[in-house]
Amino acid sequence: ATRYNEREDLVNVLFEITSDSDFRNLRAIFADISRLSAHSNEQETLFDLGTCFSVVYSERAANFYIIRLKVIDHVPPVLE
Repeated sequence: ATRYNEREDLVNVLFEITSDSDFRNLRAIFADISRLSAHSNEQETLFDLGTCFSVVYSERAANFYIIRLKVIDHVPPVLE
């Protein structure tokens, strides 16, 4: 994350993930891996492969995108 991206087909993204219940009552499997991070000031969580998210908000910052996600307990129906 600290290297400048010189490829034009790639962009830097920051994901901000929240939950209504602070993850306590979710059926999703996750683990706090902050203590294993190379960046001690960051909060990092590892989510199981089947975890579902809903996109709440996205915006373009100076040189990256911010995408806010919310953990959900169900898979919403796909809109056609």
